[in-house]
Amino acid sequence: MSGFQKVALPLGILVVFSGIAGLVRNHFKPGSKAIPPFMRADKVIEAGGVRLHVPAGYVSTAYPNGRDVELNTEPGNFSIRLFLEEKVRMGKMDFWLQNEFVSRLGRERMRALMSRRFVEKNFRHVADRPYSLAGQDGICSEYRVTYGGEVTYGTRLGIVCTFGQDEYASFEGTLLGAADFYKVIESAESLQRNN
Repeated sequence: MSGFQKVALPLGILVVFSGIAGLVRNHFKPGSKAIPPFMRADKVIEAGGVRLHVPAGYVSTAYPNGRDVELNTEPGNFSIRLFLEEKVRMGKMDFWLQNEFVSRLGRERMRALMSRRFVEKNFRHVADRPYSLAGQDGICSEYRVTYGGEVTYGTRLGIVCTFGQDEYASFEGTLLGAADFYKVIESAESLQRNN
């Protein structure tokens, strides 16, 4: 082994460990904004006066109206075993912000209308949960379908939410994807709207 190799290897290891230590220190830095760790270093998308944090593993699309957003999990090569063991993050999220249709229809009717697609797919209603999106209080109705048992074939969830007078969100996917959906809702920030 040459003299250069004797020095280069330990120096390379030191640089790698220093980088890891810096990432850990920044991740747990006191006084930093309380953004959930699953979202750190990921991107955000702004629409309809709301900033949404896009989780790792998701791609976002903002619609031309500037008020609607879709988040989808990136295509992956999931093994059947991971899917069957409920370990796959997979899903589609939709957010309609400052939406005139939601405003005209009303919160309850909007949730009932949009929930119909889950009922038609034999999902059953399991709960209504209070949530708020960027300061707008709302309700999320959760629907679930289980194919042959909770673990055997994978559980699918459908969620329909309305917030304030004109905001709507929905999700369809796996249990871990639903957890991501709720984290996006909880971390949403209101942007100051220009008058």
